This record gives sequence, C-alpha cells and structure tokens, in this order.
Amino acid sequence: MRYVIYLSIISLLLSGCSKRTSVRFNTKEELINYYITSVNNKDLAAIKKAHHPELMKMITKDNSDFFDFFFAKELSRSIPPDRTIDYYPMGDSNIPGPVNFTARGAFDAPIAPEMYAEIVYNKTESSSVSIVRFLTNTKDGWFIVFPIPKQDTLVKFRQAIAAQKQQAQNVTKIIDTMNPQVHAKIVEKLKQKNLGAAMSAFKEAYANDTINAELVVKEIQRREKLE
Repeated sequence: MRYVIYLSIISLLLSGCSKRTSVRFNTKEELINYYITSVNNKDLAAIKKAHHPELMKMITKDNSDFFDFFFAKELSRSIPPDRTIDYYPMGDSNIPGPVNFTARGAFDAPIAPEMYAEIVYNKTESSSVSIVRFLTNTKDGWFIVFPIPKQDTLVKFRQAIAAQKQQAQNVTKIIDTMNPQVHAKIVEKLKQKNLGAAMSAFKEAYANDTINAELVVKEIQRREKLE
C-alpha cells in the first residue's frame, strides 16, 4: 500500500511535458481553462503547451518513463463543467495547501511555483475529485510548473509501478475466480451508486479483506461501465 500512496503523491505533483509551439496565457484563469479543455479533448500536445518550456527540456531518456506515466493519467481524465477552481499562494500558512512541492527532498524544483490551482469536481456527500496544478507567472505569461524527480525517486517510482502491476494481476485473479453470486451482489450495489455497500459485500465474502476491497470493486465498476 505504501507504493500506492507514493504514486498518489507523485500524481498530485506532476503532469506531462514535451516540445511546444508558442502559446501565451495572460492570466492564470486562461491557463487553467485551456488546460481543462485540452484534458477533456484528450489532446496531449495541447496539454503539454500549458507547461513551462524550460522544464520540458529537462525530460530525458533517463526519466521519460516517469513522465509518460502522467501523460497517460492526463488523458484518462474528464473534468465536467460542474467544477470549482480556487487559486492559493504558496507558503500561506493560513491555507491548508497540498503536499510540499519537492516532497521533502524527493524532487528538485528548478522553477518554483508562485501559487497553485485546485480543481474540484464529482462532489458527493462523502467524496470528490481534486486536481492540483502548480503555477508561475513569467514575462512570457502563465505556465504550469512541475518538479524534477531525483534518482532515488525514480527508483522508488519504478518499484511502485512494478508493485502496482503485481497488484493488478492479483485483482484480476480475484475477479476471474469470484463466486458469481458475490459478483452479482457487488454489481447490484454499484448500480445503486453505493460504492461503500459494494465494498462491504466484497469484505463479507473475503474475510474482511480491506486492502483489496476498493481495488477489486473499482475494477468491477470499470469493467461493468458503472463509473
């Protein structure tokens, strides 16, 4: 589970980058709206244009797999019109901000952010989706900025990816060998939009296996197109 948490921290910090043509964002709102539109259009080339060009040059053969992971995550998102966007200055002790930009020394920050944007959507009484993007204002306009992973971070990232792949294999095995009645009960609860009840149905059948409950149920949710 520590590897899953580690990947979650990295996901909070980063998004993709590459070569870009000139696009100027005169305000932070213009930048974030462009980013959201690009994400919803699944336009990776456009997403990359929102990122600081000097940081993009720091993507190398040695760390490209790290950033490729996040390019894929960006393309998997859909940000609905019903969302909120808030902007916060970095270092304001009165505002509970996101994880430290360099994750306590795990990353280098060649260009430090001035503020961050928090995009929140899919709100329910108990959950929501939150995307944090770090921003800076330059003479060439606003850009999204990101930290660069250190070598130790790349090692941990690759370990996390390997663990995640093994975890996915375990989840697939559980689902493929699951009692059909248990599977049907989980699907029924998911159709009722009750993720908690679906997880409870899994845990009742699998000796209160909390570690796999959410992973298995969400994979069933994905397979049944009930997201």
